[in-house]
Amino acid sequence: MAQTLKISDLKKLMTDRQGMLGSVTPGMSKKVTSLGSFVTESGEECSYTSTATQTILKIQNEKLIVLSMESFAPQSTTACINANTQAYEERILFYEEKPLLSSDLEALDKATPDLASLIRTGEIVTMKLNLKAVQEDGTTVTDLVTIQYDLSKPSFKNLVLNQGTGYSTTTTDITNIDPNSTDLSDVLFCENNDGDNGECVQGNYSDILF
Repeated sequence: MAQTLKISDLKKLMTDRQGMLGSVTPGMSKKVTSLGSFVTESGEECSYTSTATQTILKIQNEKLIVLSMESFAPQSTTACINANTQAYEERILFYEEKPLLSSDLEALDKATPDLASLIRTGEIVTMKLNLKAVQEDGTTVTDLVTIQYDLSKPSFKNLVLNQGTGYSTTTTDITNIDPNSTDLSDVLFCENNDGDNGECVQGNYSDILF
């Protein structure tokens, strides 16, 4: 049965489950799938699918070392072909902050002013936010964004849906991957996973596990 929550209710749920939510182990894995599009220089829309299989390789103090095996695939449309948009695969190694209850609660506090609704159905909590963005022409638009958490899963993989106008990102469970079975002989190493690979360094990082 669906239940309407307040932010304070969700914060209490997370606080009560902080042990499970904060749990991380080497090998813990997830698959992140994103659907989206971008406007090409000619003004056409090119749609794409990207996936990232992410595995915690090592826990180092308050940080996680994560391997992300990523792929990008544009649709075979005229817009994508004319823009010469190519499919690719890459392996990225990056640091991520270890999940902390305080960080989760701070994120909820920041979301409070934009909250449209908060519903719990079983272990799934659905949050809808009215988020404002300034366009290139200076106008402000509001997008209704849907975020879903599965509170039966650790924070590393419990953000199961992030969806707005023109994009959708889902996270699914996959079987844990043995860190010692991963090939780190030719990967990009980045300080974080912000999507900017400009300062990443390609190399052999096989010794990072030891």
